[in-house]
Amino acid sequence: GYAAQFSLFVFLLGGECALLTVMVYDHYVAICQPLHYGMLLGSRACVHMATAAWGSGFLYAVLYTGNAFSLPVFKRNALDQFFCEIPHILKL
Repeated sequence: GYAAQFSLFVFLLGGECALLTVMVYDHYVAICQPLHYGMLLGSRACVHMATAAWGSGFLYAVLYTGNAFSLPVFKRNALDQFFCEIPHILKL
């Protein structure tokens, strides 16, 4: 349960950061190159960037969760917390 909660949290956090980066690039193109906006950022480019953002969030979640839960601390210990917070896990 903790691994699923941890990976979902990291996935959503990584996906949100990547989507914010895509949004910043979109605003940059809209402000700095308004006449080329349609050519640079069509619907296909937006779909590719959104897919890359969620894909990078998923990859980040898989790698981070795999590395965190491969530590020997999680093999035999039980965590007595309802919400699995990253600082408490790293403190273990």
